[in-house]
Amino acid sequence: MAEHDPNAPALLDISDLAARPMRFMDLTDPRYSYMFGFVQADGHLAAGTGQKGRLSVEINVRDIAILREFQQLTPYNTSISERIRATNFSERHHSAIWTLCSLEARSLLNELGLP
Repeated sequence: MAEHDPNAPALLDISDLAARPMRFMDLTDPRYSYMFGFVQADGHLAAGTGQKGRLSVEINVRDIAILREFQQLTPYNTSISERIRATNFSERHHSAIWTLCSLEARSLLNELGLP
């Protein structure tokens, strides 16, 4: 698993999480606004059979800190996994995947306009 680089700058300031009551995907909160835009650009929302489905975001493993911050902002169970595969651009691409399966969270994202 990729290690966290302690010298990497924080992209989201999550130090005041306790200072403000959070509602998942409250787009008036800049942290969730950033997260929602990121998911729109790099995410994939898949509907499965019945109520199954998932939201996943796959990015280069060097940016795994972004996914860890998303995980901290999300009040639902999520996971982060890694994989190495060949792509059209590289024989060995190492990526990190953040996955969210909660139906409640996916429904809220649909209501906010994520197709």
